Amino acid sequence: MDIGLPCKETATTAMEVVATVSPCPFIYDVRTAWIEQEEEQPISEYDDILQRVGIREGVDWRFLSAIAYHESRFLNHVVSSSGARGIMQVRPVVARHFNVPTSRITDVETNVMLAAKLLRTIETGLSLPSEVPSRDRMSLILACYNAGEAHIATARRKAKASGRNADSWTDVSRYLGRRQTNAFVRKVIAQYSEYCTQCMLAQNNHPITPLGV
Repeated sequence: MDIGLPCKETATTAMEVVATVSPCPFIYDVRTAWIEQEEEQPISEYDDILQRVGIREGVDWRFLSAIAYHESRFLNHVVSSSGARGIMQVRPVVARHFNVPTSRITDVETNVMLAAKLLRTIETGLSLPSEVPSRDRMSLILACYNAGEAHIATARRKAKASGRNADSWTDVSRYLGRRQTNAFVRKVIAQYSEYCTQCMLAQNNHPITPLGV
């Protein structure tokens, strides 16, 4: 599956492996595992945590890293005006939704775990057909993460009512009216593309048992 991202050859091959598992290349089966290239090129000081949570929750850790970079520049002390906290800028309502004490939001691993669970929940809630291009799928998920699922649902309804494709980010974004969200989607995808050139995905020779938090 072509995800529309300019990754290097090694990374592209890796992404094809994921595509055989899931229609969402950055959200994958927990039986796959992330490995580093021979020459380690760390993305952030939280690589180990992001990789561990990514494997456990089934979300590409490079995708999580790209979100973290644009949400907080990997600064865990950042707090937004809406109360979002940590490197993934998780709001207390998200912690409550997943039955996690809000006092634990600033724990980095918990913060990343909550964000990963939210991404999986968004992906499931969108119920996009398997034939939807991965870039549109990724864009809609990111838009929901940034603006909230209700705003994106409204924009999708408007797009459909106007005869547009409600599964196309290009069409949906026209009815969103949120420049900040459009910029967020564009920048995170570009960052994810960059991170694709630093690490690659391979099938692990050993099965991975999902771990609790």
